[in-house]
Amino acid sequence: MFTKDEWNTFLSRLGSLKVPIDYGASLAKHVANKELGPMKTHDYHLLMQQMMPLCLRGLIKVEPWMVIM
Repeated sequence: MFTKDEWNTFLSRLGSLKVPIDYGASLAKHVANKELGPMKTHDYHLLMQQMMPLCLRGLIKVEPWMVIM
């Protein structure tokens, strides 16, 4: 479970990623609202497989992070 500061760090990292236009377009809306609510399946896929490992670096222990990577 994240603390409030860790959650804000995660969301700020997620929001600052440079991605191609329309790459996870609805994801930016959820990051702006500071919640990861109902998204399209494609956006969840991008978040879980490509963006989350980058954003979690330094927020969780090394061992779980390596498994996610």
